[in-house]
Amino acid sequence: MKKVFHSFLILMIVVALIVIAFKVFRDKSPAPTPENLLNLNKMIQDRDEIVALHKEYIKG
Repeated sequence: MKKVFHSFLILMIVVALIVIAFKVFRDKSPAPTPENLLNLNKMIQDRDEIVALHKEYIKG
C-alpha cells in the first residue's frame, strides 16, 4: 500500500509540473499587437534593403 501511495504522489507531482509549465509558456507568447506587426513590417523592409545593397555590392 505504501508503494502505491508513493507512486501516486510522484505521478501527481509530475502532472502538476507539466500543467504549470504549459501555463507559463502559454503566457509568454502573447497575441501579436498592431504595434508588433508594424515593427515586423519595418524589419522586413530593412532586410529587403540590406539584401538589395548586398546584390549591388556583389555585382559592382
